[in-house]
Amino acid sequence: FLEMAIMVFLHNTLTEVVIDTALLGLGAGLFMKYLVLNPLHNLLKAMNDISSGNSDRKAGIIFNDEIGDITGNFNRMIDMLSFIKRNEIDKAVEIEKAREKILEKSNIELNRRVEEKTEELLKAQEILIGQERLSAMGQLVAGVAHELNNPLTGIIGYAQLLTEDAQLSKENKEDINAIHSEAQRC
Repeated sequence: FLEMAIMVFLHNTLTEVVIDTALLGLGAGLFMKYLVLNPLHNLLKAMNDISSGNSDRKAGIIFNDEIGDITGNFNRMIDMLSFIKRNEIDKAVEIEKAREKILEKSNIELNRRVEEKTEELLKAQEILIGQERLSAMGQLVAGVAHELNNPLTGIIGYAQLLTEDAQLSKENKEDINAIHSEAQRC
């Protein structure tokens, strides 16, 4: 009977040890999940969100332990990155505004130069038009002078011939000399 009692005792003790070990393992697993795995999962999710472009995502700090310290440092790093990103955006906006001012000034200067050159071209065009008019008038006058010189040359020649004619009266010779001298003036 003693053997049987020892066997039952050992069996019960062994059962209690197995159950206690299982409960202890389950408790340790829950403890590990709650204190280690959940915070690490939370931190990993925040990292994935930030990698995907959500730079405002922070990891929640569950406990004030080593994982909490890592999570806090991670959140401070995200704050610094956000600060740097905002500064870079502000700098980019300032640079764009400065570029627009420079471009505007350049456009104003370019427009001023175009207006100056246009005015110069218009003045040059007016001068050329005036010169063309004078040239056309000169050609017209030259043509008229040529047309007048041909008959005048004939008149001068005939007047010379007539002045040599002995049969002409003195009065007629004076008139022909007047015609000759007036024709030579032209």
